[in-house]
Amino acid sequence: MRLLAGMHIPLKCSVTVVVLTSVIMGCTSPLFDFRPDKTEIEPFVKDASRGETTFVGDLAGPWGVNWLKVESIALVTNLRNTGSDPPPSPQRSRLVGEMKQHDVEHPDDVLALPSTSMVIVTAYLPPGVEKDDPLDLEVTTRSRSETTSLASGYLMFSRLRQIEVMGNALQTGHEAAQAEGPILVDSIFEGEEDKSFLTRGMVLGGGRAMQNRPLGLSIRDGNHSIKTSTLIGSAVNKRFYLKGGVGGHRGVATPKTNRFIELLIPPQYKHNIGRYLRVVANIPVRDTPSAMVKRLGLLERQLLEPTTAAAAALRLEAIGAEAEPTLLKGLESEFFECRFYAAEALAYLRRVEAVPALSEAAASKPQFRWHALAALTVMHDIEAVEALAELMSNPSAETRYGAFRALYTRNPQDPMVEGHLLDGKFNLHVAPSLGEPMVHFARTRRAEVVVFGREATVRPTEFLYAGPHIMITPLGPGRLKISRFSPGQSDLRLECNDRVPDMIAGIVKAGGGYGEVLAAMRTAEKEGLFAGRVAVNATPMPGRNYYASASEADGSERTASPLPELYQTRSSQSEQEIRETMADQIEYEEEEPEPKRGFFDKVSGWFMPE
Repeated sequence: MRLLAGMHIPLKCSVTVVVLTSVIMGCTSPLFDFRPDKTEIEPFVKDASRGETTFVGDLAGPWGVNWLKVESIALVTNLRNTGSDPPPSPQRSRLVGEMKQHDVEHPDDVLALPSTSMVIVTAYLPPGVEKDDPLDLEVTTRSRSETTSLASGYLMFSRLRQIEVMGNALQTGHEAAQAEGPILVDSIFEGEEDKSFLTRGMVLGGGRAMQNRPLGLSIRDGNHSIKTSTLIGSAVNKRFYLKGGVGGHRGVATPKTNRFIELLIPPQYKHNIGRYLRVVANIPVRDTPSAMVKRLGLLERQLLEPTTAAAAALRLEAIGAEAEPTLLKGLESEFFECRFYAAEALAYLRRVEAVPALSEAAASKPQFRWHALAALTVMHDIEAVEALAELMSNPSAETRYGAFRALYTRNPQDPMVEGHLLDGKFNLHVAPSLGEPMVHFARTRRAEVVVFGREATVRPTEFLYAGPHIMITPLGPGRLKISRFSPGQSDLRLECNDRVPDMIAGIVKAGGGYGEVLAAMRTAEKEGLFAGRVAVNATPMPGRNYYASASEADGSERTASPLPELYQTRSSQSEQEIRETMADQIEYEEEEPEPKRGFFDKVSGWFMPE
């Protein structure tokens, strides 16, 4: 627990915050709607391979696939005299009450300090989130706040709880998440031309889910019965099971009622839940050996046809091991789309033969890149690791960082991606790369700087500034001097070599942080002092078209699945963008527009005018 300027707060203090949970996408979110009347899945339901077979998606829809938005009122400390004393309001009263409950001495005096500010904290709990999973936090001042900047701010430890509005009362639920950490204001990345960038920011990975959010299947009206629930559960468990339980294995599906079946997530689908639910939807509820043989023959022909390959590969993946020989034939197709979709399905079946086609897709096919990287992530084979390592030298910044994230997700202790925390501010990683040197700054999941290329250097000719108070100057061949001149603090000078990782560590030792490091690297790139490039949040972007040739541009083909969760972000700022880029893959139903302001900001309108 940090100390407020001029005041001690006991270590046991924690500002408990009450949050409102709101559904961003309903339980039958179109993102996961696999009813057979969507044009996006027409190839699944109108082809001859269905025959008389009934599939899970014919009888049940997904449950628990919504994102839950949670908001809170919280306290930020450690500001550089840019905070403000919040005016009287229900939000302030709630925060003061929580501070008193946790033995904060003189809470009104604390709120009056220029080093503190009352803020709104927002997080989004994704489908299938598990206890202790990290969450990004959005932090912003209220609309009438006099706080001018949250730079250098620290979000105090908070307990996030769900609440419901029942009548005119707010009912507190169970603890949903915990939050704490340093704030990265938007101005670090966007500049200070817009002053609002100074009063909003993120705590990357600073939230922690405190409960599991299970997935499930909701049996459609007209089909619900104990028999149907049992049949679906049995069919799903024949295809998917986990280690443990009676006999050493247990199925992922547990029928709970005649209307609901709970689903566990197999490890290989942890970061691609959308694909998992689509595979489940295509599991046959009843099948016969003769029907299976006939369907495999039809699916093989569809797999070798580019316009139907995606649908066929997903349905073959739903069949499981019996479909592997058919999918392997897809790898021999003359059409890249066919090879890719076959390889993607084989990756989730843990077949090493998928690696070459996935590596090719990640390296040279931007529209398939994120799906290929996600598929390589789930594979246990050394060939997949080697492919990802090689991709960190790819010319594309997206591919390089995407491969890094894939390797880090597989094993954070892998020597190729292992990093260390610098003064509690951010993580620094040095990744082996034979390509052009690159320094990447993350804006999601973790405060993280990745240097691609162990020998990357910065060579200033005169001065290089890292923020307003830190200056870097040359000091002989291969050496740098880092100096700090800051009002109210003693001057500091230190030396380091000119390799990028060492200079970054030196800036942090001199009191700098994420913003100062980014400023120095951007200036070095602009002035030609760094023989490489600087990238910010170079994650794969959805919505690209794939054209086999320029003449086919009018008949565009797109990847058939939504962006895997491994590379997906969700925030109030990105929500519309996600909807727009997904629109080509998913046919959205009309939804009520979401309020632009969150609950805790909007609720002030109940008591005072804007």
